Amino acid sequence: MRVQDIVAKAVAEQITWLDAERILGYSARHVRRLRHRCTVDGVDGLRDRRAGRAMPGRIKPDTVREIQHLRQSKYFDFNIQHFHEKLVEEHKMKVGYTFVKNLLQATGMAEKAKARGKHRRKRERRPMVGMMLHTDGSTHAWLGHEMGERDLVALLDDADGRVLWGEFVEEEDTRSCLRGIESVIRTRGLFSELYTDKGSHFVYTPKAGQTERGHTQIERVLKGLRIRLIVADSPQARGRMERHWKTDQGRLPQELRVAGITTWEAANRYLEEVFWPDFNQKFTVEPASSGSGFVPLVGIDVSRACALEHEVTVAPDNCVRWHNAYWQVPPHPSRPSFAKCKAVLVEYLDGRRDIEYGPHTIARFDKDGEPIEERGAVRRRATPSASLA
Repeated sequence: MRVQDIVAKAVAEQITWLDAERILGYSARHVRRLRHRCTVDGVDGLRDRRAGRAMPGRIKPDTVREIQHLRQSKYFDFNIQHFHEKLVEEHKMKVGYTFVKNLLQATGMAEKAKARGKHRRKRERRPMVGMMLHTDGSTHAWLGHEMGERDLVALLDDADGRVLWGEFVEEEDTRSCLRGIESVIRTRGLFSELYTDKGSHFVYTPKAGQTERGHTQIERVLKGLRIRLIVADSPQARGRMERHWKTDQGRLPQELRVAGITTWEAANRYLEEVFWPDFNQKFTVEPASSGSGFVPLVGIDVSRACALEHEVTVAPDNCVRWHNAYWQVPPHPSRPSFAKCKAVLVEYLDGRRDIEYGPHTIARFDKDGEPIEERGAVRRRATPSASLA
């Protein structure tokens, strides 16, 4: 209406065409174009000719209906970004993320995100992979509430966010965390730092806000491998890991449901073969430096380094009792009897057990508790050499 009024006044010579250019903010060429349209077609010639015309890139109504149907029937519990990825990758739809988000929010199929909270300063990532790893567990109904909740334990690199290991366990504990550490060391090498929360399997916390070092098996293992343990004082300090779990909880249960997985064994296979590779491809970032902080293994028995140790006393009958089980120490060439000696019961993560006295392994048992005959064995080195210090 403003354009029509100004052009009409210029045609009636109430104002000059130069004044019309200044008022409308148009170029002289466009004002001449409007003058010609008004002369030929009248006032209707001044209307925007795009009005009522379908845009060439407009999404077809059939595609919109298909998106809504997929959202309601198959992907009803996916977040918007995850749903958009499935539309593009699985259903080959050429639709933008913003269009999908606006469509779902306008039709009530997705809620708008809550306002952001207090601004916090982000901690810079380590420049190279292998310098710092995060580990944590997340309790969630990953296979649906009918299967109950389980813990998903994972280790990821701070430099690029890559998940190096992760699996479902009944409960996050010392053994599950050590399995992850052992797996990373075997596949990648030794790393420099491990960032964790204040879980009791990481550090001893006699009082709230107070920690005492040197009491846990994981601390002993990391000290032997010369890996620094960093303990966060709050969940906010470990925001990178918390955001990782938010992404997992918004994607993994839905993918497990769509894939028809109903057992934890199959879920762990899906993690290793499908989910983690796809996750790393989508969410890893380029580290600041192209080098690597992982150190190759040289002369280290990783199984022994990551094993649990318990101080025990050998009974007069040369038996060791541990958790209502008896372990018979056979005759050994180093001494006639080990009665009343302080020994170490070593529990490997695969279920094997050794009894060590000084540098000697005086008894070995397989995962079923059957003795393994290996007389005069000397304990293999379980810590890094001095060259790795």
